[in-house]
Amino acid sequence: MQPKFLEQDSCLTFCSHKVDVAGSYQVQICISAQEAGARDMSESPYSSYTYDNVPPSSLPDILRLRAGNVLFNYKYYNDTMRKTEVTEDFSCPFCLVRCGSFKGLGFHLNSTHDLFSFEFMITEQYQVVNVSLKADVWRTELEV
Repeated sequence: MQPKFLEQDSCLTFCSHKVDVAGSYQVQICISAQEAGARDMSESPYSSYTYDNVPPSSLPDILRLRAGNVLFNYKYYNDTMRKTEVTEDFSCPFCLVRCGSFKGLGFHLNSTHDLFSFEFMITEQYQVVNVSLKADVWRTELEV
């Protein structure tokens, strides 16, 4: 099959050469897209904020509540051990990609880092992702 793109009326034409018949077929394609968290990432949303007049004891609460901060809880050893990490600007902790929103981060994590299971939660104070290793992946690695 050889694709010929955008010939007329936004149709794609694929030529198929069968043993008994050679012919052309047109298929109407409807393409739609939805923006999921993308935005202008050239500047951090926090660069316009200054904390000069904020008491140091209040800074952890302010940093925790910033919209782009995401708390990652890593569970391992049958959920008996845990590590916690915070990223800014909806950044992926594995590859540092900035995803633009919590929803966009969720799409990125599930589609790119498939060795892990992700549980997403939003509370009044936190945006949280619980991360654990997929059990079936661990078994497959041990069998090889």
